[in-house]
Amino acid sequence: MIERGEMPNLAKLRSESAWGELETQKPPLSPLLWTSMMTGVTPVVHGILDFSRFQPGTGVREPITSDERKVPALWNLTTWAGKTSDVLGLWATYPAEPVDGVLVSDRLFGFLNMEEGPPPGAIFPPEREAWAKQQLGRVWKETGYDALREYLPWLTEAEYREHAESERPYDHPISALRRILVETRLYDALADDLLAGGVPDLFVVYLQGTDSIGHVFAPYAPPRQDTISEADYERYKDVPEKYFREIDGLLGRWVAAADRSDAVIVVVSDHGFYWGEGRPEQLSSFANATAAKW
Repeated sequence: MIERGEMPNLAKLRSESAWGELETQKPPLSPLLWTSMMTGVTPVVHGILDFSRFQPGTGVREPITSDERKVPALWNLTTWAGKTSDVLGLWATYPAEPVDGVLVSDRLFGFLNMEEGPPPGAIFPPEREAWAKQQLGRVWKETGYDALREYLPWLTEAEYREHAESERPYDHPISALRRILVETRLYDALADDLLAGGVPDLFVVYLQGTDSIGHVFAPYAPPRQDTISEADYERYKDVPEKYFREIDGLLGRWVAAADRSDAVIVVVSDHGFYWGEGRPEQLSSFANATAAKW
Protein backbone atom coordinates (compact mmCIF):
# COMPACT_ATOMS: atom_id res chain seq x y z
CA MET A 1 0.00 0.00 0.00
CA ILE A 2 2.90 2.36 0.67
CA GLU A 3 4.37 1.54 -2.73
CA ARG A 4 1.00 2.31 -4.36
CA GLY A 5 0.82 5.66 -2.58
CA GLU A 6 -2.15 4.62 -0.43
CA MET A 7 -0.58 5.27 2.98
CA PRO A 8 1.07 8.66 2.46
CA ASN A 9 1.40 9.56 6.14
CA LEU A 10 3.17 6.33 7.06
CA ALA A 11 5.33 6.66 3.95
CA LYS A 12 6.31 10.23 4.86
CA LEU A 13 7.05 9.27 8.46
CA ARG A 14 9.20 6.37 7.36
CA SER A 15 11.10 8.52 4.86
CA GLU A 16 12.00 11.00 7.61
CA SER A 17 12.69 8.52 10.42
CA ALA A 18 14.79 5.63 11.58
CA TRP A 19 12.85 2.44 10.87
CA GLY A 20 13.31 -1.27 10.58
CA GLU A 21 11.85 -4.69 11.22
CA LEU A 22 11.92 -5.85 14.82
CA GLU A 23 12.09 -9.48 15.87
CA THR A 24 9.10 -10.41 17.98
CA GLN A 25 9.18 -12.61 21.06
CA LYS A 26 7.79 -16.13 21.16
CA PRO A 27 4.96 -16.86 21.53
CA PRO A 28 3.85 -13.69 19.71
CA LEU A 29 0.75 -13.06 21.83
CA SER A 30 -0.28 -9.44 22.23
CA PRO A 31 -0.64 -9.04 26.03
CA LEU A 32 2.80 -10.57 26.55
CA LEU A 33 4.48 -8.52 23.84
CA TRP A 34 3.02 -5.11 24.59
CA THR A 35 3.84 -5.53 28.27
CA SER A 36 7.41 -6.43 27.33
CA MET A 37 7.64 -3.26 25.24
CA MET A 38 6.28 -1.13 28.07
CA THR A 39 8.50 -2.70 30.75
CA GLY A 40 11.69 -3.71 28.94
CA VAL A 41 11.67 -7.25 30.33
CA THR A 42 10.48 -10.66 29.13
CA PRO A 43 7.09 -12.20 29.97
CA VAL A 44 8.71 -14.57 32.44
CA VAL A 45 9.91 -11.52 34.39
CA HIS A 46 6.91 -9.20 34.03
CA GLY A 47 4.35 -11.94 34.66
CA ILE A 48 1.73 -11.21 31.97
CA LEU A 49 1.44 -14.67 30.43
CA ASP A 50 -2.07 -14.95 29.00
CA PHE A 51 -4.96 -13.14 27.31
CA SER A 52 -7.22 -13.68 30.29
CA ARG A 53 -7.47 -14.97 33.84
CA PHE A 54 -10.07 -16.27 36.26
CA GLN A 55 -11.01 -13.49 38.66
CA PRO A 56 -10.00 -14.38 42.22
CA GLY A 57 -13.04 -14.92 44.42
CA THR A 58 -15.66 -15.19 41.65
CA GLY A 59 -13.95 -17.45 39.13
CA VAL A 60 -15.30 -15.28 36.30
CA ARG A 61 -13.02 -15.22 33.25
CA GLU A 62 -11.79 -11.72 32.43
CA PRO A 63 -9.05 -10.09 30.33
CA ILE A 64 -5.63 -10.21 31.96
CA THR A 65 -5.16 -7.41 34.49
CA SER A 66 -2.49 -4.92 35.50
CA ASP A 67 -2.20 -6.37 39.00
CA GLU A 68 -0.68 -9.51 37.42
CA ARG A 69 2.28 -7.40 36.26
CA LYS A 70 5.27 -7.75 38.56
CA VAL A 71 7.39 -4.80 37.36
CA PRO A 72 6.85 -1.09 36.64
CA ALA A 73 5.66 0.04 33.23
CA LEU A 74 6.79 3.14 31.40
CA TRP A 75 3.92 5.26 32.77
CA ASN A 76 4.86 4.30 36.34
CA LEU A 77 8.39 5.53 35.72
CA THR A 78 7.27 8.83 34.19
CA THR A 79 4.86 9.40 37.09
CA TRP A 80 7.59 8.74 39.67
CA ALA A 81 9.85 11.13 37.78
CA GLY A 82 7.28 13.92 38.00
CA LYS A 83 6.33 13.68 34.33
CA THR A 84 2.87 13.65 32.74
CA SER A 85 1.36 10.61 30.99
CA ASP A 86 -1.74 9.77 28.97
CA VAL A 87 -2.23 6.07 28.14
CA LEU A 88 -5.14 4.75 26.05
CA GLY A 89 -6.42 1.24 25.44
CA LEU A 90 -3.27 -0.77 26.04
CA TRP A 91 -3.40 -4.43 27.01
CA ALA A 92 -3.41 -5.36 30.70
CA THR A 93 -3.92 -1.84 32.03
CA TYR A 94 -7.03 -2.59 34.11
CA PRO A 95 -7.32 -1.63 36.93
CA ALA A 96 -6.07 1.75 35.76
CA GLU A 97 -2.98 2.82 37.68
CA PRO A 98 -2.52 6.35 39.02
CA VAL A 99 -0.64 8.68 36.67
CA ASP A 100 -0.19 12.42 36.39
CA GLY A 101 -2.59 12.56 33.47
CA VAL A 102 -5.17 10.09 32.16
CA LEU A 103 -5.08 6.30 31.87
CA VAL A 104 -7.98 4.68 30.00
CA SER A 105 -7.59 0.93 30.30
CA ASP A 106 -8.48 -1.81 27.83
CA ARG A 107 -11.68 -2.42 29.79
CA LEU A 108 -13.40 0.73 28.53
CA PHE A 109 -14.05 -1.10 25.27
CA GLY A 110 -12.06 -4.15 24.26
CA PHE A 111 -12.50 -6.97 21.83
CA LEU A 112 -12.18 -9.83 24.34
CA ASN A 113 -14.92 -8.86 26.74
CA MET A 114 -18.58 -8.17 26.03
CA GLU A 115 -19.59 -6.02 28.99
CA GLU A 116 -22.56 -3.73 29.55
CA GLY A 117 -20.11 -1.04 30.57
CA PRO A 118 -16.60 -0.58 31.90
CA PRO A 119 -16.08 -1.98 35.40
CA PRO A 120 -15.10 0.27 38.31
CA GLY A 121 -11.47 1.30 38.10
CA ALA A 122 -11.26 1.20 34.31
CA ILE A 123 -10.23 4.85 34.09
CA PHE A 124 -7.91 7.07 36.08
CA PRO A 125 -8.61 9.56 37.45
CA PRO A 126 -12.18 8.44 38.31
CA GLU A 127 -13.61 11.85 37.41
CA ARG A 128 -12.64 11.16 33.79
CA GLU A 129 -14.99 8.16 33.63
CA ALA A 130 -18.02 10.18 32.51
CA TRP A 131 -16.00 11.75 29.69
CA ALA A 132 -14.77 8.38 28.45
CA LYS A 133 -18.24 6.79 28.63
CA GLN A 134 -19.76 9.75 26.81
CA GLN A 135 -17.25 9.33 23.99
CA LEU A 136 -17.99 5.60 23.85
CA GLY A 137 -21.72 6.22 23.59
CA ARG A 138 -21.26 8.78 20.85
CA VAL A 139 -18.90 6.63 18.78
CA TRP A 140 -21.10 3.54 19.19
CA LYS A 141 -24.09 5.50 17.90
CA GLU A 142 -22.19 7.08 15.02
CA THR A 143 -20.62 3.80 13.89
CA GLY A 144 -23.84 2.36 12.63
CA TYR A 145 -25.33 1.35 9.31
CA ASP A 146 -24.03 4.32 7.31
CA ALA A 147 -20.52 3.88 8.70
CA LEU A 148 -20.43 0.21 7.75
CA ARG A 149 -21.79 0.99 4.28
CA GLU A 150 -18.61 2.99 3.65
CA TYR A 151 -16.74 -0.31 4.02
CA LEU A 152 -19.47 -2.62 2.72
CA PRO A 153 -21.44 -0.73 0.04
CA TRP A 154 -23.65 -3.77 -0.66
CA LEU A 155 -24.85 -4.02 2.96
CA THR A 156 -28.62 -3.94 3.44
CA GLU A 157 -30.33 -2.60 6.54
CA ALA A 158 -31.77 -6.05 7.19
CA GLU A 159 -28.30 -7.67 7.21
CA TYR A 160 -26.97 -4.90 9.39
CA ARG A 161 -29.76 -5.33 11.94
CA GLU A 162 -29.23 -9.09 11.94
CA HIS A 163 -25.56 -8.86 12.91
CA ALA A 164 -24.74 -5.43 14.36
CA GLU A 165 -25.72 -6.14 17.96
CA SER A 166 -24.37 -9.70 18.16
CA GLU A 167 -23.27 -11.01 21.54
CA ARG A 168 -20.51 -12.91 19.69
CA PRO A 169 -19.36 -10.22 17.26
CA TYR A 170 -16.23 -12.00 16.06
CA ASP A 171 -18.28 -14.88 14.70
CA HIS A 172 -19.36 -12.84 11.67
CA PRO A 173 -17.51 -10.27 9.51
CA ILE A 174 -20.25 -7.62 9.73
CA SER A 175 -20.47 -7.53 13.52
CA ALA A 176 -16.69 -7.91 13.81
CA LEU A 177 -16.08 -4.95 11.51
CA ARG A 178 -18.44 -2.76 13.49
CA ARG A 179 -16.69 -3.58 16.75
CA ILE A 180 -13.25 -3.00 15.21
CA LEU A 181 -14.33 0.41 13.90
CA VAL A 182 -15.96 1.41 17.20
CA GLU A 183 -12.82 0.50 19.12
CA THR A 184 -10.50 2.29 16.68
CA ARG A 185 -12.59 5.44 16.53
CA LEU A 186 -13.20 5.52 20.28
CA TYR A 187 -9.53 5.57 21.23
CA ASP A 188 -8.81 7.98 18.37
CA ALA A 189 -11.48 10.35 19.69
CA LEU A 190 -10.08 10.13 23.22
CA ALA A 191 -6.60 10.80 21.85
CA ASP A 192 -7.76 13.85 19.91
CA ASP A 193 -9.49 15.26 22.99
CA LEU A 194 -6.41 14.84 25.14
CA LEU A 195 -3.98 16.15 22.53
CA ALA A 196 -6.13 19.26 22.09
CA GLY A 197 -5.17 20.14 25.65
CA GLY A 198 -1.45 19.70 24.99
CA VAL A 199 1.01 16.89 24.47
CA PRO A 200 2.10 15.20 27.73
CA ASP A 201 5.60 13.89 28.40
CA LEU A 202 4.40 10.38 27.51
CA PHE A 203 1.45 9.63 25.26
CA VAL A 204 0.54 6.03 24.40
CA VAL A 205 -2.43 5.02 22.25
CA TYR A 206 -3.04 1.40 21.24
CA LEU A 207 -5.15 0.38 18.25
CA GLN A 208 -6.18 -3.26 18.52
CA GLY A 209 -7.90 -3.07 15.15
CA THR A 210 -4.68 -3.40 13.16
CA ASP A 211 -4.43 -6.87 14.71
CA SER A 212 -8.13 -7.82 14.70
CA ILE A 213 -8.57 -6.84 11.06
CA GLY A 214 -6.14 -9.61 10.10
CA HIS A 215 -7.82 -12.27 12.19
CA VAL A 216 -11.20 -11.47 10.65
CA PHE A 217 -10.48 -10.33 7.09
CA ALA A 218 -7.16 -11.84 5.96
CA PRO A 219 -9.06 -14.94 4.75
CA TYR A 220 -10.97 -12.73 2.28
CA ALA A 221 -8.05 -10.62 1.02
CA PRO A 222 -6.72 -10.99 -2.53
CA PRO A 223 -5.91 -13.33 -4.05
CA ARG A 224 -9.05 -15.38 -3.37
CA GLN A 225 -8.45 -18.63 -1.54
CA ASP A 226 -10.17 -21.81 -2.68
CA THR A 227 -11.95 -22.05 0.67
CA ILE A 228 -13.57 -18.63 0.23
CA SER A 229 -16.64 -18.40 -2.00
CA GLU A 230 -16.62 -15.88 -4.82
CA ALA A 231 -19.58 -14.12 -3.22
CA ASP A 232 -17.83 -13.67 0.16
CA TYR A 233 -14.61 -12.69 -1.57
CA GLU A 234 -16.39 -9.86 -3.44
CA ARG A 235 -18.12 -8.78 -0.25
CA TYR A 236 -15.08 -8.48 2.00
CA LYS A 237 -11.91 -8.33 -0.12
CA ASP A 238 -11.55 -4.53 0.08
CA VAL A 239 -12.08 -4.19 3.84
CA PRO A 240 -8.44 -4.54 5.03
CA GLU A 241 -7.04 -1.87 2.71
CA LYS A 242 -9.92 0.51 3.52
CA TYR A 243 -9.17 0.04 7.19
CA PHE A 244 -5.44 0.70 6.84
CA ARG A 245 -6.18 3.84 4.82
CA GLU A 246 -8.29 5.01 7.76
CA ILE A 247 -5.43 4.22 10.13
CA ASP A 248 -3.07 6.24 7.93
CA GLY A 249 -5.36 9.23 8.34
CA LEU A 250 -5.25 8.93 12.14
CA LEU A 251 -1.48 8.67 12.00
CA GLY A 252 -1.27 11.87 9.96
CA ARG A 253 -3.09 13.85 12.65
CA TRP A 254 -0.95 12.41 15.44
CA VAL A 255 2.28 13.14 13.59
CA ALA A 256 1.08 16.72 13.08
CA ALA A 257 0.43 17.04 16.83
CA ALA A 258 3.91 15.70 17.55
CA ASP A 259 5.44 18.15 15.09
CA ARG A 260 3.65 21.10 16.69
CA SER A 261 5.07 20.12 20.08
CA ASP A 262 8.53 19.11 18.86
CA ALA A 263 7.82 15.62 20.21
CA VAL A 264 9.27 12.27 19.17
CA ILE A 265 6.71 9.84 17.71
CA VAL A 266 7.22 6.08 17.66
CA VAL A 267 5.01 3.71 15.66
CA VAL A 268 5.41 0.06 16.53
CA SER A 269 3.66 -3.28 16.08
CA ASP A 270 4.02 -6.25 18.39
CA HIS A 271 4.03 -8.76 15.53
CA GLY A 272 3.12 -9.13 11.88
CA PHE A 273 0.36 -11.16 10.23
CA TYR A 274 0.24 -13.52 7.27
CA TRP A 275 -1.70 -11.80 4.46
CA GLY A 276 -0.57 -14.11 1.67
CA GLU A 277 0.56 -17.71 1.79
CA GLY A 278 -0.08 -19.35 5.15
CA ARG A 279 -2.89 -17.00 6.19
CA PRO A 280 -6.05 -18.37 7.81
CA GLU A 281 -8.72 -19.85 5.56
CA GLN A 282 -11.60 -18.70 7.79
CA LEU A 283 -12.17 -16.23 10.61
CA SER A 284 -9.16 -17.05 12.74
CA SER A 285 -9.26 -17.68 16.44
CA PHE A 286 -7.80 -15.40 19.10
CA ALA A 287 -7.29 -18.43 21.37
CA ASN A 288 -3.78 -18.89 22.78
CA ALA A 289 -3.33 -22.20 20.99
CA THR A 290 -3.99 -20.68 17.57
CA ALA A 291 -3.54 -16.90 17.64
CA ALA A 292 0.23 -17.08 17.24
CA LYS A 293 -0.10 -19.34 14.18
CA TRP A 294 -0.73 -16.43 11.82
